[in-house]
Amino acid sequence: MSLPPDRFDYSPIIDRPRIAWPGGARVAFWVAPNVEHYEYLPRFDGVRDPWPRCPYPDVQGYSHFDYGNRVGFWRALEVLDRYRIRCTVSLNLSVLDRYPEIARAMLERNWDFMSHGFVNTAYLTTLGDV
Repeated sequence: MSLPPDRFDYSPIIDRPRIAWPGGARVAFWVAPNVEHYEYLPRFDGVRDPWPRCPYPDVQGYSHFDYGNRVGFWRALEVLDRYRIRCTVSLNLSVLDRYPEIARAMLERNWDFMSHGFVNTAYLTTLGDV
C-alpha cells in the first residue's frame, strides 16, 4: 500500500531484512531523557489558551520540574557520564535560554536535541496557523 511522501509504506516485520547492529550487538539502547521547563505562573487568558493546564499556580508540578533542573539532571548526568552514554534529549526549547548550564552540559557531551515544545505549561495547539 502506497502512502503520501511524508509517510512510510506498510512493511510487516516478517518481510524486513535482518538488522545488523555494530559490533554484532543483539539490541540497540537509546536514552532520551526529558529536560523541560515548567512555568510557575503559566499564561492563561481564556481566549488563546481556553483551558487552564493546571491549578494556578501549580506548585506541585513546578517543584517537580524545578527539582529536575536543579538536582535530578545533574545526578543523572553523573551516571550517564560514568557509562559514557550519549543521549537524545527530549527538550523544551526554553531550557536553552533559562538554564545555560544545562544547555552547555548537553552540548559538551554532543547530545542530539529533539524538540518537545517550548514550555510544559503551554499547548502548541493554541499557536494558530504558521
